[in-house]
Amino acid sequence: MKEIAIAVVSLIVGAIVGPYINWGIEKKKQKLAYRRELVSKWRAMLQEVAQEKGDNKSTRLRLESHCDFYSFLPHLKKRSTPIDDNLLETFSPELSPVITHLVNEVERIEREWDLT
Repeated sequence: MKEIAIAVVSLIVGAIVGPYINWGIEKKKQKLAYRRELVSKWRAMLQEVAQEKGDNKSTRLRLESHCDFYSFLPHLKKRSTPIDDNLLETFSPELSPVITHLVNEVERIEREWDLT
């Protein structure tokens, strides 16, 4: 009789806990897929904006007008110091310093989210 009671309790607990565990696993998979999709969109946005050559002001305007920029903005860390002329010289002349910085930010976010 004791074994039957244990079996019934185990079935009930399994019926309650099993779906909850599966739900948690599925939730993590969906979150991971959503984050991968965001990173992919951000990279495509940066590539699209980088192809259109221009100064920092026009690059910033193109970024801010892009539909994926505002999903990216909350994840950016605040820059502790402004970009000065000496720092601008260290970047590739072919690529805007703003784009270079944002590419590095995407890589940082990707590492933080364990997507690499």
